[in-house]
Amino acid sequence: MDTQPSRLLIRRLRAEYLVPADCPDPRRVRELGDAALTRGLGESLRVHLARGFPEADTGVWLIRRLEVNVDINAAWDREQVTRASSERIAEALGLALRDGDDGEDVLWFPSPAALLARFLVDTAAGTAGNRWYYARFVGLRMLPASSALRTALCDDPAQGQAALLGMAPDELRAVLRALTVQDSRRALQAVAGVGAAGSEMSCFRAAWSAWQTAGADLLLADDEWRASLRLYLGACLEANDVGGPPLLSAARALVRLHRSLHAASDDRRRDLLAALSAGSLAGLYDALGADSEPLAPLLRCPAGWVAEVAQGLVVGSGAGPAEGASEARYTPFGGLFLLLPLLAELPLEEDTQGWPAAGDVSADKVVRFLLLLKCLGHDRAPLLWADPVARDLLAIPPTLSIDGLSDWGKRVGPAHLRGFLRALNAWPGPGEAPEGATWVLARTRAGGEELALLLGGKRGEWRAITRCGGRAPEAVLGTLGAQLGGEGSIPSLLLADPALLSAAERHPGSQSVIGLGSEEARQAADEDPALAQVLARLSRLPEDLTSLALPRALGLRPALDRALSVPAQGVLRAFASRLPGFAHSGLPYLQGSFLDFRACLHEEESRRVVELSPPPLQLILNVAGLTRATYSLEWLDDRPLCLFPAE
Repeated sequence: MDTQPSRLLIRRLRAEYLVPADCPDPRRVRELGDAALTRGLGESLRVHLARGFPEADTGVWLIRRLEVNVDINAAWDREQVTRASSERIAEALGLALRDGDDGEDVLWFPSPAALLARFLVDTAAGTAGNRWYYARFVGLRMLPASSALRTALCDDPAQGQAALLGMAPDELRAVLRALTVQDSRRALQAVAGVGAAGSEMSCFRAAWSAWQTAGADLLLADDEWRASLRLYLGACLEANDVGGPPLLSAARALVRLHRSLHAASDDRRRDLLAALSAGSLAGLYDALGADSEPLAPLLRCPAGWVAEVAQGLVVGSGAGPAEGASEARYTPFGGLFLLLPLLAELPLEEDTQGWPAAGDVSADKVVRFLLLLKCLGHDRAPLLWADPVARDLLAIPPTLSIDGLSDWGKRVGPAHLRGFLRALNAWPGPGEAPEGATWVLARTRAGGEELALLLGGKRGEWRAITRCGGRAPEAVLGTLGAQLGGEGSIPSLLLADPALLSAAERHPGSQSVIGLGSEEARQAADEDPALAQVLARLSRLPEDLTSLALPRALGLRPALDRALSVPAQGVLRAFASRLPGFAHSGLPYLQGSFLDFRACLHEEESRRVVELSPPPLQLILNVAGLTRATYSLEWLDDRPLCLFPAE
């Protein structure tokens, strides 16, 4: 509870004096009024407002404007004018507050921390803007969102922690996602610097309890400091007697332990667990090197407790299955269960014939896994790469490391990629362009590169993609045509970017080519609603490409990454076509609104039961029948996956 005394802050006071035309000394009236309003008004208001605003009240009222009319006698002294003014101000204030918060000119917050929380949420969403009730944060308006969030939190860390703890889960998730790695670290260190320190073991127990409650949020965080901050806050909610540096160390240790266990090979994982069980600092360094430093506090915990926690992290849940129950495994990437049937439809085994294997993992399995990473979004790819549930469902063994993936990617050459895209374009998928359909040749920038894309089909599926910066337009068209297959010709009906228009007109096989933005293009869009939708989405190509790009940490060459974005976009467009009213939504919107939720997988003898937690737009998925489905995957055993909404 905020223990500061109640106070009234008048940010700006403007006084206008109306006097009779025959007033002998108007200047004296103004001087009298100014003196009354600047000397003694505060104490007089305190007396008048004391009953209505007790000291124990932590609420914050914000009033945009208060107009007060005061009749005074020019013969009065300053104290009389002050008393009359404070009486009328108190009366006007009471009337303004009588009807309560109206959401526009009068707002109420239960505490200063609640006001700060609203500012943080709006800043993360990019909607704080110049709202009048954020006047106290005016100095942060010109800062980037992450810097503004960090500054607001660190200015009063105790109040910042209270603001974060009072947020709804979705609000907290949005605020943490808006923080950069460095700002997450500084915010956590500031909050921990003022927290009441608990015993080390009590902090570990509270952090582990919080992990079991909020594991999905922790797994969704794309860096350790953001995940550690989330875990620190969760532990503070679990227990009142924990905090400070011991809790910070406990949160970091659990986050690092989870990531180390999921990124390690079986042998490395065994070495790590053996070192923790033996309490061996040297064993930790042998297993992880310098990455083991945050794990050192675990060596002071009981070995049995550490083993229990490690086992819970390995299986992806806070506790093992109950006796007699089916094995339960949790994943924050529940959206993968909605995409697996679409990925299963792609003829990847045929399309990747002749590709090198990644160790003992065939190319089609590697490509399928990478497509899933792309479909669930750039920011989530690093953790999805290490997710054991996703790996098991796509038959990716823990032996396939990032180094192994990078080495595999270097052995996938241009000829492999051309053949792959040709095979995909020859496959009669659900988005195949009907006879006479108009295709679009677009140019855009994403990831620091200038790219050319060929879009075709009923929903504007990407058909070919290549780098065009610094290359002759004819070479760009030639590469795109080669990716389509056949004789390498561009489709006959084409709307082309003006920079590529001349080359498209001269390209072999081109019959009717018109420029994007031309009157003919507008007329074509008027006659074809599907084409109009495709053209409307062209401005979102950069964000779509960015959302599909794999992080550089995975070590893939840009050409391979781009080529895989083509079928990934097709999978998401096919998914969107099943959502009533959302067939033409942007890819980041689809990822955030329909595919961002956790799931629980129960392994049973005859089937795999999947409980889907509610995504943001669950109602649409229910209407589309996607949350209750049964399907099998040919690369797994015969047990089907049965999807149900979580109770």
